[in-house]
Amino acid sequence: MIRARRVAAGVLGWCIVGTAVAPTTDAQPATTQPATWTLSARPVRVIGEAATSSEWYSRIVSVAVGGSGEIILWDPTVPGVRVHPAGSGAPRLLARSGAGPGEIRAATWIGVSHDTILIVDVTLRRLTRRSLDGRVVSTSALPPGGDLRNPRPVGRLADGRMVWRGTDPAFEGARDGVRRDTVSIAISAADGAGLRTIARAPGATSFTARTASGGVYLGPLPFGPTTHVEAAGTLVWTIDSDTPVLRALTASGQVARSVRVPFERVPVTAATRAAAVRRELEATPNAAVRALVQRKYDAAPTESPYVAGLVVAPNGDVWLTAFVPRPDQPARVAVFTESGALKATLTLPPRLRIVALMNDTLVAVHRDEDDVETVHVYAVQRTP
Repeated sequence: MIRARRVAAGVLGWCIVGTAVAPTTDAQPATTQPATWTLSARPVRVIGEAATSSEWYSRIVSVAVGGSGEIILWDPTVPGVRVHPAGSGAPRLLARSGAGPGEIRAATWIGVSHDTILIVDVTLRRLTRRSLDGRVVSTSALPPGGDLRNPRPVGRLADGRMVWRGTDPAFEGARDGVRRDTVSIAISAADGAGLRTIARAPGATSFTARTASGGVYLGPLPFGPTTHVEAAGTLVWTIDSDTPVLRALTASGQVARSVRVPFERVPVTAATRAAAVRRELEATPNAAVRALVQRKYDAAPTESPYVAGLVVAPNGDVWLTAFVPRPDQPARVAVFTESGALKATLTLPPRLRIVALMNDTLVAVHRDEDDVETVHVYAVQRTP
């Protein structure tokens, strides 16, 4: 377990199969002059909008883009995996909820390989391959995770191998207060077999408190750091949001790239903290739990992490979104090439989380003030 603490860049290190990684101070800043890109003034498409859709989303977990622009998504509050056709049109059900053949319980990762959709269900422990028209191509059971606990897929390499992340159990050895778990990064064969850990790093930050009744209150620490992991091509990209360093790992766990990102920490003001805690308390009627929520915010950092999101485009470009303390603020985005050069910057409208990229298209989840989520598709307007 790695305890949470505010440290100078480079003190909280990584472990690559037992070998220490160079400290973050060794990372080189990007020196090339980046282009300035923009997004279309409005989304070119919105999925799940109340005025045009019979389905409302509130917790979109998995999103993928098909080769022809289809949007494939899973939200546990809306049964089944849905395919929204490119352009416009009603969605169709790709996989029903259930435990039968081809059905899903928790589609925590969806990928696309040519004309095949891959769905990893961590509850049923199986990988299902479907054609875009919905036919089940194959279903295979995922092997045990070995020493990787709570494994969840994060992506695929170009040769088909899967990349996973796992954590230590949430309550094992946990004490009251703030803690960071440990994230393990692993690679397996295309069917999930042969899972092996290639790196470990600080994971998510949480707040834990024992209740008077003997239970445990556990929640993400507001404004707390985490480690983001994505995979594409031959590299696994990672960043601990408590440091300004983006790293690329090879499949053997060696550090191939180490680049300093152009973001800074932002102070979390008293007004921002008060607004966030007020919003959470409004949804918490239990008096005892309300007191724990207040304690959690009292323990939150006074400065934000550097990064809020990491997505890798099909062409290998790495998109990083800066952390903003308030959801109504726009966020800066930095785009790096696969070689680690800073390629472009742009501004992301408020309340958006980038989930997928395809050619000149950006797909993001928008979460409004009522916690209703919609998928927004933007055109990316690039300059040389």
